Amino acid sequence: ENLINELYPGKIIDYVKCLECHTESRRTNVILDISLCIKPFGSDKTYESVQEALDAYVQPEILDENNKYFCDKCSQRCKAHKGLKFESFPYIISLQLNRFDFDYKTMSRFKLSDLVSFEEHMNIKKYLINGDEFNGEEVNAAKTDNSYDYELFSIMIHSGSATGGHYYAYIKCFETNQW
Repeated sequence: ENLINELYPGKIIDYVKCLECHTESRRTNVILDISLCIKPFGSDKTYESVQEALDAYVQPEILDENNKYFCDKCSQRCKAHKGLKFESFPYIISLQLNRFDFDYKTMSRFKLSDLVSFEEHMNIKKYLINGDEFNGEEVNAAKTDNSYDYELFSIMIHSGSATGGHYYAYIKCFETNQW
């Protein structure tokens, strides 16, 4: 239990920012993995890469029209941004690609089998609120760029359909660097 709590937790900020007065309401949560949508709701196109899915993950939703946010400071419903910001990343990042979807016409689940590319090495500094800049905010850059370099070392794959199947894994050997 302690090993998991040392290796896997990161922190994410769930926020809503009023676009009238710029007041931000936020809540920090501890995460053990990151679930990435690979096909946006209502779209017929999937994201082509993990980086594209991460970009979408931190892209704020605009709350406007019938979906405005009630700002306590403004005492009215206002246009706002709602989204997620990474405060810290864990030593080991576990990314989950959400490959199951729902067809509202047939009222059934189905599996997305589209190709989603990923790099064997990835620098994630740009997704961190403590990077050089995040959504226009100036922040401190205490860590070096390579502090945010991650190397892919395992992949878990689902074989089957949305209604059943099996999982298997590929794991890179640290000694030989072979899969």
